[in-house]
Parts: sequence; C-alpha cells; structure tokens
Amino acid sequence: MDSTSEVNSIEDKKNGTNEKKPDVMAFIKNYSGSIIFTICLGVIIFGSVGLYTTKVAMAGVLPSTLNASGERLTLKITDKTPKYVDMNIVKLLGFYGLNIFSEPEEVKYQRAEFNPEKVAADYKNGPVCAIINSSDKSPFFLYISSVVNYMVAANNTAINYVYRAAGECISEDIILLLYPIVSALLFPAMYIFNFVVSIISHATFLHQLFRQKDKSGGWEPVDDISYLNLTNGALFAFIWWWVCIISVFVMTPCICIYSILSPLMSTYTILGRASKKPYHFGTFLKDTFWYKKNLIMALAMLSLLYNTYTYLGSEYVIGAVVAVIVSIVGFNSLGEMGTFPYQHTSSATDKMLDPKIASKTYKLCSVKK
Repeated sequence: MDSTSEVNSIEDKKNGTNEKKPDVMAFIKNYSGSIIFTICLGVIIFGSVGLYTTKVAMAGVLPSTLNASGERLTLKITDKTPKYVDMNIVKLLGFYGLNIFSEPEEVKYQRAEFNPEKVAADYKNGPVCAIINSSDKSPFFLYISSVVNYMVAANNTAINYVYRAAGECISEDIILLLYPIVSALLFPAMYIFNFVVSIISHATFLHQLFRQKDKSGGWEPVDDISYLNLTNGALFAFIWWWVCIISVFVMTPCICIYSILSPLMSTYTILGRASKKPYHFGTFLKDTFWYKKNLIMALAMLSLLYNTYTYLGSEYVIGAVVAVIVSIVGFNSLGEMGTFPYQHTSSATDKMLDPKIASKTYKLCSVKK
C-alpha cells in the first residue's frame, strides 16, 4: 500500500497535479497585514518620526550648546543655519510614473521654516528648564540640574550631527524605508550613549553636592567648597553616593526618551501659505500620507506580487502584474493626484537662493551659580 502511494505521488508530481492549492484566506490576511502594519505603521508613521527629526536637525533649532562655564543651555543660530528646509519632496516621473530609470520631469517640494524663537520659548516653558531653574533649592537640585543641562546638550548635539548628515545624504523615501530598520540599532546605541554621558556628567558635577549657600543667598564659589566638612562628608557617604548611582540609571532612559520626543514638539510654518499658523508633527504625518502616495503604492504593489506568488501560486502572478501596471497608470493619470497646493517647484521660475540668516544666541535656562 505504501509503495502504491509513493508511485501515485511521483506520478502526480510528473503530471503537475500535486501543486499547492491557492490559499485565499492566507493571502488576504498577510496582504492586509503588510498594508496596515508594515507600510502604514512601520514605514509611514514610524518612519515619519525619523524624517521629522531629520528636518528639525537640518533646521538647526535644537539647543545644543553650553556657555563657557557650562551652566547655561543655549540655542545658537549662525549665518550658516538654513532659514528654510525643503520637505515633502515629490519627484514626478514620465510615462505615467513608469519611467523610473530617467531623470524626473519635475521635482516639487514645500519650504518649511522652523522658528528658533518658538523653539526657545517651548524649552523655557518645558520640563528641562523647569528642572534646571530649580537649582537654587538645595545641593541635590543643583546637582541634578547640572546633570540634566549637560545631558540634554550632549543629546541634541548628537541628534543635530547624525540626523543632519542623514538628511543631507539620503532622500526622504529612503529615510522612511530605513528608519524602522535602523532604529533596531539606533535606539540601543542611543541608550548606551546616554548611559556613558550619564556616568560622565554625574561624576563631573559631584562637587555640586558639597556647595553651601553664602551670605547673599547664592551658591558659594567652587574654589571655596569644603570637601572635609563633617556634615557634607557624612551626607555623601551615607546618602549622596547611593543617590548618584540610582540617578545614573534613572536619568539614562528619561533623557533618552525625552531626546527622542523633543524634536517632535518643534513647529514650523510653510512658505507661500496664506496662513502663518504653526504646523506640528501631526500635520507633517498627515502630509506624509498625502505626498508619499507613490511610495505607499509602490510598496503595496510589491507586497501584492509577493503575496500572490506565495499564497495563490505562480499562475496568478501575471494577473497581479497587469493589475500593478493598470494601477500605476490610472493613479498617475488622475488630475488631482498631480496637484501640490502651496508648493515650490524646481522649474526655472524657482531659482531663489536660501536667504542669509542673522547670527543670534538664545539664552534658555541656567544652573544658578
């Protein structure tokens, strides 16, 4: 009986009658899952977090410098800081969007301006400056505010450098595609970076725990600190030492999360729009779904081809290819799909150079001396 079954199985394979049957339910489940989770949640929504951070870093509006004494967090704008940042860049391809191997017929984009004064005001009214401004309450608050001040400046410096470099070298579509993948390495690296910075800053500012108030109500000069004071020594040995260790591990995730989220709080205005109201990350995310329709469609079509071959069989692939071509041509033939309100274009009429911006330093918050 077994030998007969084996012979029949061999004959079925020869005759092609033992092929896997199409699994329609698996196709629907996996294709819809790729659209919702991989494309919408992964590439567009999570990728927009990285892309928006890139635009903020390119605008140079994250406070990342300390003054000479290292006590004041500042936002320094130089004449090399761009006044406008191009975003929502769309390349229009010829032959109904199918001519992917030639130069685009037209490139359209928005010009956004991130207002440094608004960013500075948000920082002044935010949690970081609230902590830093509390440095006159006790040596502990003085110590913690110094650590926070240093760590925020270090994180913003790293974000400005890394994300600005990415924005200058990589296109928007590639950033959207790569950010969900790179984040698996980027976020752990950022955590390690913050852990190292936390250790350094906690060790660097240990002397703040020994400072006492002088007769004027301010903190005594660093040169006048008495490290042999019995009270200070006892507090450090039995309390501050352990508080410092705990603070290292608490500050690391807190500043790390804050540094990831703070660029998303920045607002911008669009050049050419009648309304000068500030737009935020939510607006940018909505615009990403609109202006990156070609990317969404391309990913959806690739997923269609893959899932068709995997779950329906190779004989259905030809039909899927035809559906893809028809969708691309039809999608790019619709008139409203080619309109980009309030957008600049790279045609000969748009030769405006980036205007120079005046150098300015915004003083945000300072550790009380």
